[in-house]
Amino acid sequence: MANSRQKYVVVGAGPVGSLAALYAAKRGYQVEIYELRSDLRDPSTTPLNFTKSINLALSERGINAMRHADHEKLLQHVFSATIPMRGRMIHGRRPDGALYEAAQDYDAHGRVRYNMSLHLCCLAMSRKSLTVEQTIYAVDRAGLNKRLLDILDDMPNVKFFFNHKLTGADFQKRKAWFERRDQTATSDRPAEIEIDFDLMIGADGAHSAVRYHLMKFTRMNYNQEYIDTLWCEFQIKSRNLPNSQSIESRFRISPNHLHIWPGKAFMFIAIPSDDGSFTCTLFMPGVNFATLEANPSELPAFFDSHFPGVTSLIKPEELISSFQANPHLPLISIKCKPYHFSSSVVIVGDAAHAMVPFYGQGMNAGLEDVRILFSILDKHASTESNDPNRPEVSDAAFQRATALNEYSTLRVADAHAINDLALQNYIEMRASVLSRLYRVRKFLEEFLSVHVPSLGWHTQYSRVSFGNERYSEVVARSQHQGKVLTRGLLHASDQAGFEAHLNPLGVCYYFFTMSSPFNPYAEQHRDPKGPEDERPTAFQVLEDNKLLQAWPDKIVLITGATSGIGIETTRAMYATGARVFILVRDTTKAQPIVANIINSTKGNGKIEIIEMDLDSLDSVKNAAQQFLQKSPKLNVLINNAGVMACPRTVTIDGFERQFAVNYLAHFTLTTLLLPTMLSSSSPTFNSRVIWVSSSGHRHANCKPDLDDLGILDHYDPWAAYGQSKTAMIWASNYIDRTYGERGVHSNAVHPGGILTNLSQYMSAEAIGAFTEDKEAMKQMKSIPQGAATQVWAASAPIWEGQGGKYLEDLKIAEPSSGVASKIGDGYAAHAYDPVNEEKFVEVESRTGQAREPLM
Repeated sequence: MANSRQKYVVVGAGPVGSLAALYAAKRGYQVEIYELRSDLRDPSTTPLNFTKSINLALSERGINAMRHADHEKLLQHVFSATIPMRGRMIHGRRPDGALYEAAQDYDAHGRVRYNMSLHLCCLAMSRKSLTVEQTIYAVDRAGLNKRLLDILDDMPNVKFFFNHKLTGADFQKRKAWFERRDQTATSDRPAEIEIDFDLMIGADGAHSAVRYHLMKFTRMNYNQEYIDTLWCEFQIKSRNLPNSQSIESRFRISPNHLHIWPGKAFMFIAIPSDDGSFTCTLFMPGVNFATLEANPSELPAFFDSHFPGVTSLIKPEELISSFQANPHLPLISIKCKPYHFSSSVVIVGDAAHAMVPFYGQGMNAGLEDVRILFSILDKHASTESNDPNRPEVSDAAFQRATALNEYSTLRVADAHAINDLALQNYIEMRASVLSRLYRVRKFLEEFLSVHVPSLGWHTQYSRVSFGNERYSEVVARSQHQGKVLTRGLLHASDQAGFEAHLNPLGVCYYFFTMSSPFNPYAEQHRDPKGPEDERPTAFQVLEDNKLLQAWPDKIVLITGATSGIGIETTRAMYATGARVFILVRDTTKAQPIVANIINSTKGNGKIEIIEMDLDSLDSVKNAAQQFLQKSPKLNVLINNAGVMACPRTVTIDGFERQFAVNYLAHFTLTTLLLPTMLSSSSPTFNSRVIWVSSSGHRHANCKPDLDDLGILDHYDPWAAYGQSKTAMIWASNYIDRTYGERGVHSNAVHPGGILTNLSQYMSAEAIGAFTEDKEAMKQMKSIPQGAATQVWAASAPIWEGQGGKYLEDLKIAEPSSGVASKIGDGYAAHAYDPVNEEKFVEVESRTGQAREPLM
């Protein structure tokens, strides 16, 4: 919530600090930026400001952070001086002595295959047309920094304080002290100033003064590690050509690649600059640096031996002079937590998580910090998060404290993950790029990504560099993929001998035989280990199908949305951007649940509440009428609500309660809404009905008795439950068979075993006995996992124009094996019974009050 009275102080005017200042300024805060060095835009002080830095790689995370800064010219300014890199170029020497170059594209989809002249046209592109997230860009750190500072200079609520060193801070009182290091001052003692602030953002690098003072106010765990590698900078100069020549012709090697000369213990890389030159970096253990420092004349021979071809790009005398003139600097990795104290201070970027540069994510992670930090601050800047025990004037501080705690909790895991990945990538860049096994895995992952997209398979590098998925989730998915690939390699090896398991096409055959678009998560369900194991969640399904905020034109209706998997299903559908209606018995209970979903979920849709009591068919009819008054269309209906194994109860309409609530009310609702769903269906998206059934339908006495619906004459709660769930499957089959060709498809799903309040009628002894069954508990799912199958059926493109199926574990179920102890395990023989399904509908229609006649 923008408030000009609040003052945000940013310490550090680098790219991350400058972006943080821009985010704060756009929200109307007073912003002050304090920087230890002088203004790097001042030509007279440029040598004083210059600090060696590996050329930066700007990828989707950093671009996305700048995109969300909401400044229309920012990206254009930045991209006016960047160069797209579509992959790595590996340099080496063949056994016969000939030099070679081998390109390894970053992405299986061939992203950014355009030339330099096309890239230079980006200045003429509109902001909307800049699809820059599809590649990695080489960017000059100083140039990027200057452009951000220029933008901030034009903002009236931003002030700069260069040459100011943070010397003290009291984060309880929100005060800080700086020394002004004015080089023109006559006094030997720097002038000290005191400032106050509402929030200080520390973006002052790996040796952060803000972090140093933060440690005095919070119990910070801190780990600093230097790796046994130093680095030194070199340069490949551009060709000296007449000005009339194109920029592209000035490059001595391909400008659209990160060039790598790999070695087992060291590495040389070259990154393009927009003037036709390349900034190069030598990474090498300290002992090797020491040897060459003692004998610098041996450097050209060392390069010829280990980095073939470099001496034809950099003259030997220039190699030696650069090696002697430029510093040999260490690489540091820093992990710490937490990142904040109370409502007054937070650290971002290298101040929070300095990392080695081998994933090209240091700056990108820092810029992403800013986006995530301010998205959480925005989320809590509302009256819903006010402190009920303190006066209104403290609301902003209370909201910030809540937000900073959430940010710190969320971001630490991701920062530590990318820290570790950066260290691991050094091994890959040095040696793995030469490994046959590495190339096989890369080929397989890219092959599966392109040819079986429903598997949601991507390389770890593409997830990190071309997406915005949490780093910690990237690591988890990559580890899972590694296990699957290992199993595939071993399988191929068993089938065709050792050599076959390094044959990519042979291994791909294994994956095609074990994978199906209608069973995309087979491997994750192979060996369940209980709630929150590797089995997918509803949100993973949406992410894998690229459905987050992709449905702004869809209308979704959900029953039972205020408990259990109903809440998670509503959350997922809201995240698609759809307009979501929920039918609930208790609107008072629903309101805070809806508020929580909206506040905690990124979505651009709406959630609207309609009252409906499934125990009353009149209430169902009234709810249907209310919905139709509010919306002219309906794309997805999810019949989710239900009751399980309740005592014998008769509804106001005279039906056994489980039969009435689970089946009859939902069938009535569906038939009342069918005309709207038929008219809403389109060639690109047929309307869908999802019925949340259960494996409880499988038992022998769970086939509905047409003469005693609800088995009131000899009531058994579990038999009644099973019959109602069989009835839902029959209804789904009937709807799809009758209306599928007209554009309304229907599927029944078993969500899996989940401990929710659905089990409220079970005795404590029964629940206890169940939870003590270790094998049964392994099959149990968390609520987000339990919602996955119905969200998949409701949204996944694979289900377009498909229906009439019973689904479980994100697949089409197979006939049951008859093992009653297993949760799930397919469908019973009576689940597909067209003759009795038709009879059942006829009997149900004779109730006279259940629904309007079917069309």
